[in-house]
Amino acid sequence: MNCKNCGAPMRPAGGGEYFTCDHCTSFHFPERTADGVRSAGEPSELECPVCRAGLVVGYIRRHRVQACPKCQGVLVGPGSLSLLVDELRARHSGPRLPPAPLAPPEQERRLQCPRCRAAMDLHPYYGPGRVLIDTCGPCALVWLDRGEIATIARS
Repeated sequence: MNCKNCGAPMRPAGGGEYFTCDHCTSFHFPERTADGVRSAGEPSELECPVCRAGLVVGYIRRHRVQACPKCQGVLVGPGSLSLLVDELRARHSGPRLPPAPLAPPEQERRLQCPRCRAAMDLHPYYGPGRVLIDTCGPCALVWLDRGEIATIARS
């Protein structure tokens, strides 16, 4: 993301809550999606496995992710999901969500990995939250649909 004031590159700051320009010291506070993604405005080289829109680089807190601006799904890189979930759960102060059954139509879906194009594995997230996640073992990527990170964090 480049600074709207001077055009210099901006960097994430404040634990990923905003961006700052080291050149002119301005700040940018992007809107947050339902899952807490703040877009960095940089296009990714990957496309959404659900709707095929181009993914954009974003941050959830200080964790770099790739998000779909159309369907608002989130692609999480190697080893990041557990760290992200731990941090979000530690910051959650409201009531925990009760367990809910898995949605049967989602159990039939098979996505292609946005990196290698192989079929992603679909399985329940093994922790509170009762959501189905899509994973690519060889690429170590995890796809979460809109709202699934928030559901896992609040469960």
